[in-house]
Amino acid sequence: MSNDSPHGAESGTVVVGADGSAVALAAALWAAESAERAHRPLHLVYGADLDRLLQLTPYESQDATREAGRALLETVADAVAARHPGLAVKKTFSRKAAAPALLAAVEPDDTLVVGHRGHGGFRSLLLGSVALTVAARCPVPVIVVRDQPGRPETGVVLAAVNAEGDTGWIGAAVREAQARKAALRLVGIWNPLGQAGGVVSMLDGLDALARRRVEELDAFADTLARDHPGLVVEADVRSSGSAAGALVEASGAADLLVVGGPDTRRHRPGGLGHVTHAVLHHAQCPVKVAPSADRT
Repeated sequence: MSNDSPHGAESGTVVVGADGSAVALAAALWAAESAERAHRPLHLVYGADLDRLLQLTPYESQDATREAGRALLETVADAVAARHPGLAVKKTFSRKAAAPALLAAVEPDDTLVVGHRGHGGFRSLLLGSVALTVAARCPVPVIVVRDQPGRPETGVVLAAVNAEGDTGWIGAAVREAQARKAALRLVGIWNPLGQAGGVVSMLDGLDALARRRVEELDAFADTLARDHPGLVVEADVRSSGSAAGALVEASGAADLLVVGGPDTRRHRPGGLGHVTHAVLHHAQCPVKVAPSADRT
């Protein structure tokens, strides 16, 4: 059982990329708050891509890149310390490019946080490149954060529950909700067209299937609430032809959305599923992708 199981204790370091952009700074501050809440240290990583630049630029430019990168790490660390003075912060300047630098920095019990967009040393940190790369390949949970100044907290953590048994990332959502003293809302998607194929004569059967879906999610919510006294657990079954669209809509009233990621134990090349991919593009709150290796 991993540390992201319902009964495990979350440990390790919160690792976050720094690049000088407003989004990356917002991600670092979000990561710092999360680390302090969970009594975990913070690790700031700057990827300078010097291994590639070595072939393209003179030494003086590389030296300037080193100095700028280390200065940036100090600036971000100072911003973190101003808000979280007691937080332990480690800083790493890496010669690697963005994604390799982040992937090399994480240990088995860590959590990786990235900004939705970036520039500078992480100039390729656009969703679809670095953020998607680490979410698809990282063996630890990855959280993608947007720059949303002034967004009020909702007191809700969402967990996407797709099908019976497909709930391996629930442990991560449980602990996130407990750490935030927030409610955990299980979101299940009911797609009547996918079940009926548009055949009107099956409506009675569809009603029964819909009721069973609601009953199953209600029962799962009751089990989680019983196993975790004090945790408020809600079941939210939505009728929609698009699971991603329904999750994006639900994310507007949440502080964090937890979804499942790839099976990193088997090193599958397929990457993220289409629903997770779409949610990372469009969700209105931070998204935590828990790899399948963490499933119980």
